[in-house]
Amino acid sequence: MKWDRRIRHIRFVRSGERGAGALRCGKSRLPARYLVGAVFLGMTFFPSALSALSLEESGKWLDDSVTKTTDSVKEPGVDVIKVSVSAQCLDVYRGNKKIKRYPVSTSKYGIGSKAGSNRTPLGAHRIVKKIGRDAPEGTIFEGGGNTGRIAKIRRTAKNAGKEEDLVVTRILRLEGVEEGVNKGQGIDSYDRCIYIHGTPDEYAIGRPASHGCIRMKNKDVIELFEMVKKGDRVEIVQ
Repeated sequence: MKWDRRIRHIRFVRSGERGAGALRCGKSRLPARYLVGAVFLGMTFFPSALSALSLEESGKWLDDSVTKTTDSVKEPGVDVIKVSVSAQCLDVYRGNKKIKRYPVSTSKYGIGSKAGSNRTPLGAHRIVKKIGRDAPEGTIFEGGGNTGRIAKIRRTAKNAGKEEDLVVTRILRLEGVEEGVNKGQGIDSYDRCIYIHGTPDEYAIGRPASHGCIRMKNKDVIELFEMVKKGDRVEIVQ
């Protein structure tokens, strides 16, 4: 209780008084720099500790470490990516200027959002995950994870062999943003794992051949991966 009585008398000594720049506590004085240091440490570390706690509780650390996304890499981004199903192409825009066009393959089953249909959904989307930075060309991904295996890239139909719906090289995972069109129960593009990704079947690029995703040639998807950032808009149109 002795300390409690003293703490009520804490004050700074005004300039000109003996011991100016000191903190008075009862009959004793402490240098003011001690108080300033304590306040600085509290302001610096206490919010960081709360932030770290909330991140850990939300599971974000775990998610980032498992998916190995690229949040820490500074990326230029684009204004919009437009995928045309009828033209089987993907156009990249900055402002009103089209800066790149790539051939693609959308679903061989047509367009649609229904889960299990293997069709390519229409409408506005955004990129929510980028997976595969620095992975060798042809790296096979399963469930968004790097298997460590490399697929043989088939550039001509002569070498086609048996068709496999493999996801390789890079992944841009899409999330639908139009409720009732590509977002929501039974039609959700994110839940359906709709990606823009590389394919070992490059010979089929330019015509509908996928199982719902947007396939690209591997060198093209690597280039696109470096141009875009999370949150960039993707519009899929007929």
